[in-house]
Amino acid sequence: MRTINTNHIVARMQMVIPALLFLIASCDQYEFRTSSDAALTGTVWKLDVAKPALEKNYQLLLEPDGKAYGISSVNHLGGEYTLNEEKQTLHINIQVLTSALEMPDGNVYLSRLSKVHRYELSGNILHLYYSDTDFLQYRPAADDSHLREIVSNLTK
Repeated sequence: MRTINTNHIVARMQMVIPALLFLIASCDQYEFRTSSDAALTGTVWKLDVAKPALEKNYQLLLEPDGKAYGISSVNHLGGEYTLNEEKQTLHINIQVLTSALEMPDGNVYLSRLSKVHRYELSGNILHLYYSDTDFLQYRPAADDSHLREIVSNLTK
């Protein structure tokens, strides 16, 4: 007859339960548009980040005319980008347009965004690579009205 080592089971459960709770909590973390094939330009992209980031934060819009707009942790962003779809290269030159004191994670975001050199778009998931292996992951924003309103005001 096989004996059960309860210490072994408890140790495994202590590793499995927190991981499951994290996955369950993150499932409803963001509401994304369910487009199966989003366009790189013209789509408002929302960065996949952990809570408590607001839905309006960390958004990026690449307009077809080469203009780039976004929202960091607290500031509005604007600039230009160059894109080579054949080589999947992307370079973003974006500046802070407002003067709120950036949060530490916002500064990291801006630093990584300025180093983007390549992208991968698969369905509705966009990876912007800021190193050979590290990337920012985006999905289409469920509500893009806030960033589109900002862009509209900037281009008047």
